Amino acid sequence: MRTRRQFFILIKLFVYLNALCFLSKAIAQNALPTQVSVELAPGNLVPLVKATLTYNGVKAEGLFLLSTATDNYNYVSDTLVEKLQLPLEMIQNVEKGGLVAQVQPEAVQLGSFVLGSPLKFLVISDHKLNGTTQLAGGVHLDGILGPPFFQRVPVLFDIGDLHITLFPSSIALTRATLAQYGIKPVAEVPLIPVGSSGQYAVQVRFNDKVSTPLILNTTMSGPTIIPTAIAKQLHLKPTDRVKVGGDSGAYACRAQVKKVAIDSVVFHNVDVGYYDPSPPAWQKATYMYLSWSVLTGLRWLYDVPDKKLCIIGNESKDTSSASTKNYTQEYYMQMSPLRIYVVGEVPQGSRAARAGLREGDRILAIDGRKVSDLTPEEAIRLLHPVAGKTLVLEVLHKGASQPTEIRISIPK
Repeated sequence: MRTRRQFFILIKLFVYLNALCFLSKAIAQNALPTQVSVELAPGNLVPLVKATLTYNGVKAEGLFLLSTATDNYNYVSDTLVEKLQLPLEMIQNVEKGGLVAQVQPEAVQLGSFVLGSPLKFLVISDHKLNGTTQLAGGVHLDGILGPPFFQRVPVLFDIGDLHITLFPSSIALTRATLAQYGIKPVAEVPLIPVGSSGQYAVQVRFNDKVSTPLILNTTMSGPTIIPTAIAKQLHLKPTDRVKVGGDSGAYACRAQVKKVAIDSVVFHNVDVGYYDPSPPAWQKATYMYLSWSVLTGLRWLYDVPDKKLCIIGNESKDTSSASTKNYTQEYYMQMSPLRIYVVGEVPQGSRAARAGLREGDRILAIDGRKVSDLTPEEAIRLLHPVAGKTLVLEVLHKGASQPTEIRISIPK
């Protein structure tokens, strides 16, 4: 009898140990930052990520848009819901006009990162998701990971290297903890909540004269949208001015601001858009949008749980010099429809300046490939410097009739 009892005790102990092992693996899985690959939608370069949803042991993978500035919901297509046979919960939603369907998978996984608690999604028809929105540039979407996702998961964007890093929300990401991960912020600014929308803004300074909060928007790759009042204070002269909204509408204006700063991080020659006059619905609006295109040349930590934005330095990429991120970041911001890259300010004494790169140069080819033949995604890959690489640019100096080859060596 004792032997039998001991046998059952051993079996129970074995089961408990296995469960503990599984639990410890699950905890360890999310105890460290997890790197996940992203794709960039052609044309507008918005970030897309593959996510796996699980329900009742059934898994389905889909392509999701990472959106910091849609309304305060995550979305999933009805096609993916049907694959998983997710039960629908009808909820009252005033914003959406009555009853809407909501689902809650048991797990949402990005790469090896598994969300610790369930994430809710509103169900949207596949046709509407891919037919009425142009967010993904024609790529077929299965859903949108919106503000509720970022409220749970701090995300470090590194779009030049085509990946993001997800952090466990249980750890406060202070400068000390970030240093343990080898991450050194060069700027740290508070995130400003925008009402109850789930969106967040940061304070942005223009030409060292005026500042305003702008919403961080990973789905807007065009010009940064600023309030009309700010445009008037800056005395901007629009390069384009188009009437929108009929005879009683406003003019959509486009201009360029010489210097835009977030804390100590400065961007040069940034395209901005504004309305003159403001549309009636926007006259009381304080917040406009900081374009995703401004941030694509940086590594930045969008940490909603800790209510801060960190812009990350990377010593291996020599961020103090325009030989690396500083000038590639300017190429991203000034990409024209013809895909000709115009160089912004090149700091005196930098590696790029010593190689012969000048303000106003037009980049015609990158590493032997004509920019007119490149997709934006390919251009970003080529322009993002790699340690030990020699970047070969074919440039046309301002006023010159023949292009010049410039070679910039990136130190290891």
